[in-house]
Amino acid sequence: MPWIACELHCHTFHSDGRQTLLELAEGAKALGFDCIALTDHNTMTGLLGI
Repeated sequence: MPWIACELHCHTFHSDGRQTLLELAEGAKALGFDCIALTDHNTMTGLLGI
């Protein structure tokens, strides 16, 4: 079974993070992650990619 590098707890500025979804995705790609999970608190607005 191949290893899949994942970060399963990420927040954008829509919650208590500081980055947009695009910034998170670009950072994760630069670090070699295969996937991330957006886990903003009490909102889904981060999925809009604003």
